[in-house]
Amino acid sequence: MRPTGPALKLSNIRMSSGLYEVITTGLTVNEFAYVPLVYVNKVRLTGSDTFLKLVLDYVITFTGLILISPLLALIALLVRFSSPGPILHKRRVMGINGRQFYALKFRTMYLNGDEIMEKHPALKEELARNHKLKDDPRVTRIGAFLRKYSLDELPQLFNVITREMSLVGPRMISPEEVAMYKQFDMNLLTVHPGITGLWQVSGRSDISYDERVRLDMYYVRNWSIWLDLQLLFQTIPAVLKGRGAY
Repeated sequence: MRPTGPALKLSNIRMSSGLYEVITTGLTVNEFAYVPLVYVNKVRLTGSDTFLKLVLDYVITFTGLILISPLLALIALLVRFSSPGPILHKRRVMGINGRQFYALKFRTMYLNGDEIMEKHPALKEELARNHKLKDDPRVTRIGAFLRKYSLDELPQLFNVITREMSLVGPRMISPEEVAMYKQFDMNLLTVHPGITGLWQVSGRSDISYDERVRLDMYYVRNWSIWLDLQLLFQTIPAVLKGRGAY
């Protein structure tokens, strides 16, 4: 029975937005003995969630590498003969728990990229602001094609095998970009960065940086194995259309 004594006066619950972003993916309110209680949901994936994501990553990655190995060899040859330089580019990025690693990509730029950018001060400023350029003079002709269809990212499948990345996750960021995530950075670094994710199927480089941050945070807070499967299926038409990739 409901208590018949004086009415219980409930106070509003206030939580610092910064603290909320650091420790939670959301709040759940349940009632116990007619009293609403607020439960704090943890950020990290645990138990069966982690196992399911691991199985999904390994099954698709190993199968995919076997099937596309001739394509990888062909792209390697095209990159090798398109311009002087190595076949692979190693980009230093942030991984889970803040551990840094080198994400692999097929090289898509000329080696003297810094010299080229010095001739384009306006583009250099845009690059510092958005970390992306739509018409990047440093990109080779074969590199532009690879970027349009995300073929340059295929070597990151090896990063998935070594558990540095996941097939689906937040976009990987460089150490210099961490500050741009502000209070969100601790949430972002609790899961592996992904080869694809919400940003990939939502416009890729055509969306603003703030929107990319928002999409990453949505993924971290709402992860499920079904969301990963949905994003994997949505990635295929998004990549084939080639929109927003540069």
